[in-house]
Amino acid sequence: MPEHVLAGVVSSPDDDVATAATSTARRALALVQSWLTDDRYAAARLVLVTRGAVPAGAGEGVSDLAAAPVWGLVRSAQTEHPGRFVLIDLDDDETSLTALPAALSTGEPQLAIRRGKTSVPRLTADRAVPQLPDGSWHLRAAPETGLDGLSPAPSDVATRPLGEHEVRIDVRAAGLNFRDVLLSLGMYPDADDVPMGSEGAGVVVEVGSRVSTVKVGDRVMGLAPGWFGDRTITDECVVVGVPLGWSWVEAASVPVAFVTALYALRELAGLGVGESVLVHGAAGGVGMAAVQVARWLGAEVFATAAPVKWGVVRGWGWMGRGLLRRGRWSLRGPSGRCRVVGGGCGA
Repeated sequence: MPEHVLAGVVSSPDDDVATAATSTARRALALVQSWLTDDRYAAARLVLVTRGAVPAGAGEGVSDLAAAPVWGLVRSAQTEHPGRFVLIDLDDDETSLTALPAALSTGEPQLAIRRGKTSVPRLTADRAVPQLPDGSWHLRAAPETGLDGLSPAPSDVATRPLGEHEVRIDVRAAGLNFRDVLLSLGMYPDADDVPMGSEGAGVVVEVGSRVSTVKVGDRVMGLAPGWFGDRTITDECVVVGVPLGWSWVEAASVPVAFVTALYALRELAGLGVGESVLVHGAAGGVGMAAVQVARWLGAEVFATAAPVKWGVVRGWGWMGRGLLRRGRWSLRGPSGRCRVVGGGCGA
């Protein structure tokens, strides 16, 4: 078996973009699944080659938009199965095809070759200091620009009168969630009117007349609209004190995931002592929170995660007996009863 096996990814030019994108992604998914289940390919890397599916630099267009979803699909596969897949995007220059063997020898999982020159994606720190407006500010994204289009805009959050149960918070750290990405892309309902930043941590600088749970000077974390700014306003019922020893960054990363898990398991499911629950994707943000909340509620937890992430799940103290391989398990047997645990319905 060779070290690399190449597979070209080409969308149908006769279909509309949506139809072509769907069919191309389905073909790629079937190929990836068959590759992973065949032990003959265990020591080889599958190289999926697209042409013009992703931009390799600023201002570069995309000529095969329908093949672009394959990159997102395979990136997910790369995360769960490191070292098994390579993504390469070419242009129409013949020298780019000639440069393909050398590009593969780099060991990079994602590459673009343009006019014979290989590029790899890298994150670099932006050292530019934004020009802040006078007074309070919050971040806004220019329409459909993504997170690259963020810029500070004036805000009245420092001067707006507080409601009886509201608190004004000096922001120290904010969590970034998928909702914020959708807002930056203009893909969230009423995106122009929704402030970015759903969770964060900071110091209380002012309280409403009937606030009783926090006071000025308290270190708090919680939910609020508009954490992406210098200050935010929220109701006292959605903030709590930051535990001793926690950094601002740690505190800002907790609220959304844990509130989601707590609401789902306790308020909606009514999970309690002696019951069992299956958490799918236990190595993710909400998944990790759900496992911890379920254990706190006294339930027995079964979880799924990619094998490469089992160490993460076990690393924060989970010693349960039901850690399963995500994507390679069956919840129901021939009788229709759950067979996660032998002898009956385990979750």
